[in-house]
Amino acid sequence: MKGKNKGNGSKKNPYSAYDTYTTDIFGARYYGQAKVKLIDYKDGKEALSYLKKNGLKKSPGKSKEYVYLKFRIDYFEGQEEILADLVVNPYTCFYTSNSNNQIKWENIKCNDGIKDIVEADMSPGDSLIYKVIFLVNSKEKPVTYKITGYNDDWNPTETWFTTKKK
Repeated sequence: MKGKNKGNGSKKNPYSAYDTYTTDIFGARYYGQAKVKLIDYKDGKEALSYLKKNGLKKSPGKSKEYVYLKFRIDYFEGQEEILADLVVNPYTCFYTSNSNNQIKWENIKCNDGIKDIVEADMSPGDSLIYKVIFLVNSKEKPVTYKITGYNDDWNPTETWFTTKKK
């Protein structure tokens, strides 16, 4: 990961998600590089108000909250079309604020005109704005997430980020 160094990208000292980071893209093989940046984060009453204005009908329930994240990915180097969730995967990479408990992803829809990450295809040279929405316990925010990759010996790596504003 390259970018501004606030933290070291570990579970205990994650990078700030609000800075732009460059990452290698991996799936079944190496696909190229992308820049990733969190451009909006809402939780609690702010997230609920926003989501209800954009078609959400379901209330979160007692001691639950919605978390809304909006990212920008710039897929600047590669050879083929990919799914955006190869860069940030909602099924495996989102965790509670202490980075210990994985958040279960549900496909929560809102009609704000921004693609859900699992529906987003990208070709080299594309920039994309996409969203991820979670229903979490109130104490589980702000959320953290990890981007997985591999080192030169093809051993798995994890780079961690926090949505907490520093």
